[in-house]
Amino acid sequence: MNFNVIAKDPLFIFSTVFAVLIIKFIVLFAIGKFFRIDTPQSLFYAFALSQVGEFAFVLINYASSLYLLSSELNAQMMAVTAITMCITPFLLIINDKLITPKFIKEVPEKDNDFNILDNDVSQKKIIIVGFGHFGSTVGRLLKANKIPATVLDRDSDRVKLLRSYGFKVYYGDATRIPILRAAGIEDAEILVLCLDDPADNKFIADLVREHYPKVKIFVRAKNRIDAYDYLNNGINNIYRETLGTAVDMAVDVLHETGMRKYAARRLGQRFMTIDKASIRRLAKAKHDEDEIRLFTTKEILQREEELLAYDNLSFDTGIVDDFPTEEDNNEN
Repeated sequence: MNFNVIAKDPLFIFSTVFAVLIIKFIVLFAIGKFFRIDTPQSLFYAFALSQVGEFAFVLINYASSLYLLSSELNAQMMAVTAITMCITPFLLIINDKLITPKFIKEVPEKDNDFNILDNDVSQKKIIIVGFGHFGSTVGRLLKANKIPATVLDRDSDRVKLLRSYGFKVYYGDATRIPILRAAGIEDAEILVLCLDDPADNKFIADLVREHYPKVKIFVRAKNRIDAYDYLNNGINNIYRETLGTAVDMAVDVLHETGMRKYAARRLGQRFMTIDKASIRRLAKAKHDEDEIRLFTTKEILQREEELLAYDNLSFDTGIVDDFPTEEDNNEN
């Protein structure tokens, strides 16, 4: 970048920079709205991409080699391109600090007047990220027990609905630190991650563990593989969405085959205890050692059969004092 060229005609240089940024911003924002991207994200994309791309350096020099641009205009366009790139980080800071917070609105405190009825329940700052089919179950159960929770969701229609129901809710993308701060992550004690996308849950979990290690994280996992990753990263409160439903189905099938309902339910609960213990054991195996993990999995399956068989014998004979505990499973 030739600073002498800028000093020679700063009005032309900076007016061109301003015009380029404004035109690109308007076009990008309009494209975002056309594809129904929410306003905060459209603003972010427009600010992030409003600069001239680095390929312009190649095109400007190539045009000069073909005598389409004079050497003076070449230097001016190079300066304009470089300046727009230098400005972009500041535009993003302005967006994060001044513009994005205006789209994060919470319900007035009077609409969220929760009274703790049970004196044994401690009032903690809880943030629920994602209020879809999974997260809404968690949130509704807490609300039903008069336990306040702050909800963070990026679906504008869902946010409006939640506010009408009296939830303290923020609109925004929880994968970004400014949004988490606006929701109160600095004072939170519990973070509940219930997003549909496992990658987003993992990203937020890592982000919070790095910047706010005191926050206790409860996370939704799609399957066992997700559970392994969380356990290996130091997150122990994992809830696989398929486990409870699958066990409930198996319990009903057992009951349909003639087993007593109580016995079937007890077997289901016992299976979940064993399965959760096996997850922690399998997570210790390295991912690249497939043979070791396969062998360990076979051991776990055999152990499940043995313990469930023992459970049946204990239940039928009335011998329940020696019933294996979860601690026994962890030790074994």
